[in-house]
Amino acid sequence: DGQPLAKKAKTVEPPTVNPLTNQPYSERFHQILEKRRKLPAWEARKEFLKLVKRNQTVVLVGETGSGKTTQLPQFLLEAGYHMAGGQNKGIACTQPRRVAAMSVAQRVADELDVQLSTHVGYLIRFEDRTSEQTILKFLTDG
Repeated sequence: DGQPLAKKAKTVEPPTVNPLTNQPYSERFHQILEKRRKLPAWEARKEFLKLVKRNQTVVLVGETGSGKTTQLPQFLLEAGYHMAGGQNKGIACTQPRRVAAMSVAQRVADELDVQLSTHVGYLIRFEDRTSEQTILKFLTDG
């Protein structure tokens, strides 16, 4: 329908078609979404995006399992932070260990209802699971 991803993110109910794939969302997407909405990060979404807009650097502290790693990069994506000057620049999220980058990337791909290595991928030493489509990349800093 031509609406930018950032505009679609503001709808109360999720659209029935995934804006990344132009395919209908799966039943699994809706099941995962219900769980995502219960995370503390979900409640902090608007405040987080406000902080990012107003500040060059934002330091976040939250409990393990609150959604910092999986949800916040998705909020940035939905708000259009992967675009700069009309070009897709992507979003990178560093992880301390290889296994973390791999597992978080898979989890976020599942949450966004996309295949790993398409719109969501990971880049670690000796392994690149990204593509030209990748807009959310999890990587190790080594």
